[in-house]
Amino acid sequence: MGIIGFSVRTSIGSEAKPPPEFVQILKDPSMQSSLSRSARPSRAAGVGLLVFGAALISWFAIQFGMGSSDGDNPAVTIEFIRLNPHNYVYAGIALWVMAISFSVAVLAVEEIQGDRTWATRAITAWGLFASAFFLVHGALRVSTPGTLIYIDGLDHAWGLSAYLAVQMVGTQGLGTGGLLALSFWAIGTSAVSVRRRTFPRAISVMGTFPVLLVLAGVAGPLGIAPDAGYFVYLASFLGLIIWCITFALVLLLRKQQLPGSGDI
Repeated sequence: MGIIGFSVRTSIGSEAKPPPEFVQILKDPSMQSSLSRSARPSRAAGVGLLVFGAALISWFAIQFGMGSSDGDNPAVTIEFIRLNPHNYVYAGIALWVMAISFSVAVLAVEEIQGDRTWATRAITAWGLFASAFFLVHGALRVSTPGTLIYIDGLDHAWGLSAYLAVQMVGTQGLGTGGLLALSFWAIGTSAVSVRRRTFPRAISVMGTFPVLLVLAGVAGPLGIAPDAGYFVYLASFLGLIIWCITFALVLLLRKQQLPGSGDI
């Protein structure tokens, strides 16, 4: 008996026929191709977010490894960069990887969500804003050591001013802006998933981490942050990393779907 004619006799003598969608896939090669293509956005988004998460951890580790020499004392930091110029370059490369991988993930997630409404487009825009911030921040990091050391060699006061400009524009501007845009994308994606049930509810629940990151980031400048505000910010940042990696695993393990059908 051929595959299409496959049936199973139950204990009461009736036949359990395969679902019509299954028979249609077997008969129509174009449906098989459609099924294969439907899995590509999930794979692209999953791999992109995994790479992004790994690069984000690397960037954070490099920044944390610089310790008090990064930003607390410009003169000490310039000397640190003179002796360890590769740290800034490595951080810049990590930011470039973040920008590229995250842009792929953002566009793939939009495709998974299906119909493109103003809400999904706005969410995608925030994700691409984050990629742009990370890209420019990476360029600033990579180009800083050589230029900064050269300017400091001409005049030490100029070097101090140049470093402070890099610190304010890079870490405080582009770095913070990138994390803020990333958080808005994560919050929007989690909110849309609640309504459409595109992804497991756990992803939406874990979307509270980027919410806390935004609130902690705003509370500090407003002077209303609690004494443990820094630790809340740090914990929510780590939570955002966990959200990205968890979301990546969900996307990679996501069942394939045919347009207009349920999970197969």
